[in-house]
Amino acid sequence: MNEFEKLKAKIELFGLLVEHKNNKEKWESFEKNNKINLPLDYKKYIDYYGTGCLAELIWILNPFSNKSRFNILHFLEEKRKAFIVFEDITEKKYPHKLFSEGTGIMPFAFTDNGDTLYWKINKNKQKHYNILIFDSRQLLIEEYNMSFSEFLLNILNKSIESKIINLGDIKGCTFNPLSFQSSK
Repeated sequence: MNEFEKLKAKIELFGLLVEHKNNKEKWESFEKNNKINLPLDYKKYIDYYGTGCLAELIWILNPFSNKSRFNILHFLEEKRKAFIVFEDITEKKYPHKLFSEGTGIMPFAFTDNGDTLYWKINKNKQKHYNILIFDSRQLLIEEYNMSFSEFLLNILNKSIESKIINLGDIKGCTFNPLSFQSSK
């Protein structure tokens, strides 16, 4: 059983799935237009689950979401603005550049605590990208060398070592699909 299948077996689904069932052509178009090769297990996750909340904590961004807050490109632009404001106010530079022209960090999820999860992308096509967690309250960054599915499994199993993600905030192994009536 591959890592995504293990993840799928671990997650308990609540509700009807929305914003899922994408096709190969949509993914190819998105990746070509944005000069990015997204991890296969992430694409499988979005195709299967769509948009929603994992473990009552983590919101996985969806490139095809109609809700701007959950759309990966819209979220990237919001982070770009936030980085500029942060650097102007503090006169400090972030240690990583946001994704542009095939390299940089690309957000793929955020937590209800305001933390952001990124892939560290370079121009070389890889099996997976390192994952960074940025703490929202301080400039604390953690890096993990594991796949998207492996990372989420470690979160759900509460076996990840993190000073940013509080294991007590992880509530079960549930996936709650985004409702179109949701205010989030």
